[in-house]
Order: sequence, then structure tokens, then C-alpha cells
Amino acid sequence: MHRTKPGTPTQNARHERMHGSLNQAIGDQLRGSSLSRQQAMLESFRHEYNSERSHEALGRKTPASVYQPSRRAYSPVLKPIEYDADQKVRSIRQNGEIKWGGKLIYISELLAFNHVGMREIDNDRVEVRYSFHLLGHINLKTSRLETACEWHAGEKV
Repeated sequence: MHRTKPGTPTQNARHERMHGSLNQAIGDQLRGSSLSRQQAMLESFRHEYNSERSHEALGRKTPASVYQPSRRAYSPVLKPIEYDADQKVRSIRQNGEIKWGGKLIYISELLAFNHVGMREIDNDRVEVRYSFHLLGHINLKTSRLETACEWHAGEKV
């Protein structure tokens, strides 16, 4: 997953380049075609793009020739998230808020219906984690989550 600033395709040029190649190869043919025909065209493009066409970024090799499967086994079933005994667990509401200290505090709509672990750090701050990932700290004076990192330079998410 790439985290890019909305409306800035230059931050993910490789992905945009692939979409440009896809559109140039079959873009016009897709419109008005049946779903099965569209799928066949996409499969043909994928095979050409990965197995026949060399890529400059790969030293003129094909992606299929340099691909190596992961050594880690993939499990389609996620393990349930467990929190330490010293963490209080809160469920994130559909609108991205949790209730803490009688107040509603916005965490993230992306985590709606999931649980977060909360640990009091001091009188003014509460640590918020999703699984082992530190999301940030709630400033109890402002009742706001202060995010743990900046995904985009100078912009808090």
C-alpha cells in the first residue's frame, strides 16, 4: 500500500504509468464490451505486461522473470487482535469516534467497528493503539487524538 497525498499522481508514478499503459492498450475497447470480454482483455494485458514486456526499472527484464514468491505463508484468516491486560478496549463507532471519560473523541472512520487499546500515559494523555500499531495519543485537555506520525510532509492525518 502506498500512502500518497490525494490529487498528486506524481507521488506514485509507477502505478500511474501502468494505468497509462493499460488505457493505451485496451482503454477504448473496454467501453461497451461485455463483462466477460472486458475480463479477457484485462487478462491478456496482464499476461503481456508481466510476462512478455520488458521493464526499464527491472533492467529490461520482465516482472515474471524476477518474481519470487514470499517465504511467509499466507493465511486468509486473520488472527483476532488481543490487547494487554493494562489496556482498556474501546469500540470505534461508525462515525470514527470512541467514548472516553464521558466524551466522544474522533479516532478514524477507517477503523469503524474495530477495537482499539487505550493506556493512560499520564494525567493528560492516553495512548491509542490498533493492535500493536501506535495511532497516537489523546490529549485529555483538548479531547483530540494527536497522531503518532505525519504521512505527508507538514500535514497531520
